[in-house]
Amino acid sequence: MDGQATILASRFARLREMRDEIERLHRENLRLRSEAEATQGHFALALMAALDLALLPADGRFIIVDGWNIALGDGRRRRAPKELAAIARRHLAIHSRDFVWIVWDGPDAGGTQRDRLRMSWTGGVGKQRADRFICDFIRMANWRGMARRIRLLTTDRELLAEARRLLKGKAK
Repeated sequence: MDGQATILASRFARLREMRDEIERLHRENLRLRSEAEATQGHFALALMAALDLALLPADGRFIIVDGWNIALGDGRRRRAPKELAAIARRHLAIHSRDFVWIVWDGPDAGGTQRDRLRMSWTGGVGKQRADRFICDFIRMANWRGMARRIRLLTTDRELLAEARRLLKGKAK
């Protein structure tokens, strides 16, 4: 191999490295865009829930249900999402001052609300999206001084510990 061939080979190798780097950056860009869209969706859902919390009667509780963790339970008793919603509606029929918000992980962001029951799906990809969403909402409620009215239902010990930590560190 002569000098010219060596220079060309090194340029082709560098070109391959640059092409691989461009592909990696493209994948990272797509991931970040998806994350930004999910965050935007979470923000919109959280604003609606914050309004629900603010409008709650003074003696009402704002109950956040970690959807899949409660639905799947501890493995002994599984509930379908419709069954969990029916349980929430029965609770609300008895406790007319409460509000229930069920948060689900799911590929599509969005939600529904009927009376005092809101069901939200986090959208996006990755693990612990509902957990992160719930913790972010509790942080916001702390900043607003409304967190004392929140009750969290989950079988996830890590999420429960994080929620307790957030509630203990609330600003007065």
